Amino acid sequence: PADLDRARERLLARLRREGFLAARVTAEIRTDPATNARDVTFAVEAGERARVGRVEIRADRPEAGVLARQALGLEAGDRFGERALQEGVDAARRRVREAGYFEARVDAEQPVPDPATSRVAIVLNVDAGRRFDVTFTGVHALPEARLRERLTFPHTGIVDEHEVAASARQVEAAYREAGYPFAEVQGRVEPADGEAAVRFDVAEGPRVTVESVAITGLTALREDRVLGQLRTRPRGLLERGVFSAEALEQDLRAVRRLLEAEGLPDARVGPAQVTFSDDRRRARIVIPVEEGPRVHVGSVRVEGAEAFAPETLREAVPLRAGAPWDPALAEEGRRVLERRYARHGYHAARVEVDAARRDGLVDLAYRIEEGPQTRIGRLVIAGLTLTRQAVVRRELPFAEGEPLNPEALLEAQRRLSALGIFERVDVEPLRPPPAPYADVRITVREGRPWHVAFGLGYSTFEGFRAFVEGGHDNLFGTSHKLALRLRASERGERGDLTYLVPTLFGTRWRGDANLSHERREEIGWQFERSTLALAAERTLETWLPGLATRLRYGLSLVNRFDVDPTLAPEDIVRGRELVASLTPELTLERRDDPLDPRRGSFHLLAVQGAAGPLGSEVDFLKTRLETHWFIPWPPPTVLALSARLGLATPLGDTPNLPIEERFFAGGSTTVRGYRERRLGPRDADDNPLGGNGLVVLNAEWRFPLWRWLGGALFVDSGAVTADAGDLGTGALRTGAGAGLRVTTPIGPIRVDAGYPLDRVHGDAQKWRFSIAIGYPF
Repeated sequence: PADLDRARERLLARLRREGFLAARVTAEIRTDPATNARDVTFAVEAGERARVGRVEIRADRPEAGVLARQALGLEAGDRFGERALQEGVDAARRRVREAGYFEARVDAEQPVPDPATSRVAIVLNVDAGRRFDVTFTGVHALPEARLRERLTFPHTGIVDEHEVAASARQVEAAYREAGYPFAEVQGRVEPADGEAAVRFDVAEGPRVTVESVAITGLTALREDRVLGQLRTRPRGLLERGVFSAEALEQDLRAVRRLLEAEGLPDARVGPAQVTFSDDRRRARIVIPVEEGPRVHVGSVRVEGAEAFAPETLREAVPLRAGAPWDPALAEEGRRVLERRYARHGYHAARVEVDAARRDGLVDLAYRIEEGPQTRIGRLVIAGLTLTRQAVVRRELPFAEGEPLNPEALLEAQRRLSALGIFERVDVEPLRPPPAPYADVRITVREGRPWHVAFGLGYSTFEGFRAFVEGGHDNLFGTSHKLALRLRASERGERGDLTYLVPTLFGTRWRGDANLSHERREEIGWQFERSTLALAAERTLETWLPGLATRLRYGLSLVNRFDVDPTLAPEDIVRGRELVASLTPELTLERRDDPLDPRRGSFHLLAVQGAAGPLGSEVDFLKTRLETHWFIPWPPPTVLALSARLGLATPLGDTPNLPIEERFFAGGSTTVRGYRERRLGPRDADDNPLGGNGLVVLNAEWRFPLWRWLGGALFVDSGAVTADAGDLGTGALRTGAGAGLRVTTPIGPIRVDAGYPLDRVHGDAQKWRFSIAIGYPF
């Protein structure tokens, strides 16, 4: 009964936080005589959600009261919630303090609800106190706004000599980070006409750049290898070369760690010897190193193991006899062994490592206390209302009676979250007890099964475009998804009805069926296409992280019409044609963020075949190969490299590929500087014909400019040829240019300006601009 009372109070508290101030919760208990169990039903009478009534600001300073009201964000008629009120109070406090009332106190009185109207009166008390005028003298190198961000007063609400000194040190730190190591800042509080002023006198000193860095005393390692570990470097094309004492200290620790990893545990590094030029604008740095004797691993022993063969555990340790002695790797070996035991349910296992040094060797001994094994007892699934329990169970990589593996619990949480039907998933216990059996509890909170989405956009080629989508993400509680998506642009429209199955026939394959119809205006012709596509895909993480495969069958009825008379029959088949194809595909995803990659790579191999046995009226073979690399060079900039190759050929009695299956290039996603799809064969009226061969090479250097704004410099090169055999360096056309990137939650909005370096017949050699969402590759 006490647990029920606590649960009821928690429900009431949650409802009141959300604004249901008159809510009532009662617990109804029914006894099952057969089992003596109790069925508990919580009856919730939420009542009407309260709204904000009167909002009153009581302030000792009118200006502070106005600022607090603006930042509060609550007006009469708004929905009331305790969380929204607290966030508004915090925002009001920040706003008042940012205006110079550093000692301001902003608090809300206990909200008073009116049961008759379900309105809540909000009273905000603003005790602004003195207003402080902050001034800086001697500031030239850094913007004052950057220095004001370092002041501690708005966060602490205190202005005294200690806090002024703390702010002065923070301002000095800003200067040191910018390369002004001699900067000195003195602060003081001064009275000013009944208010107060805080004055900071800044002596900036010169900005110091690194002239040279040298390392002395090295014999075991090459100097250039050690210098490559340093952040402190002379100024260069891509190096700012700013001197920072803090960065130099971090470099000393990095060198020390490198020497330890090379078997030099007694190495001493630093202190760095820094000498400045006469004008104190250049720093010459010498890092002294005393390597000491090189030490190797003598032997590696595992003691106390009974659940596993000692030889198996010894192989898991990342140190071998004869390898350079590295204390960090020895500690990593201890963690590796503990993780291996935990994966098999030995959660009380303890591993100690003993390193005994003798005559330039270190003998390692891992001593293990295994403890009891914990197995999974019951699986308790809670929180389901619509979803069937079998949907949750099929995603679990474990079962009752198996050893309790925390990594399997995390994998279960990842799989259930990936279904997209739960707002929250908890799998416990992530820290299992050392007991013979432990129950695993899976608690979920289902999301709303229906979803509606819409959006607007613009691109240079498509023009204005929009989409609307509605669907159900958990049909009949099976986690199957059904969605209808309608898209339209200035070039056409398309509708898709998609059915997704997360588990196909009880396997780890995911399946989807798509029925679509589109009408599109291409350059020189138009077409309508109705398509039925069936696909199955799955990840191959056990083979290689990020590897996935997909198999797709597509059956399309294509109708081409309004064809430009200059397009010959061999260029484009008019009227209706049935195209059926099978496409196996492999992808390798190694990017850190697919929308805005900073490092990693992505690779694709796809082979599409169309033939009569599949139901097709045309026969062809088409292959695509892509590789994209993203290198942080130098951070925080990104060097993005891409290569795309396409090869296709008609088969049998088919003279030419259908025009919509051919390759095209030119434009914002391939070779910038050239008109959309105009890089390749064209007819007499400038209509692009596409080709059977494609190659596109891209290099783009992306760099930040200011907060959410970035820039890019790029070089693109590509070619489209009528026959794949004609591809070669002589066919390549190159464009170069620059662009801006605006970071958004859905990916970057980019504006590019490209210039063609090679003349194309019939095209003027001039700058071409494009606008699009997302990176070109």
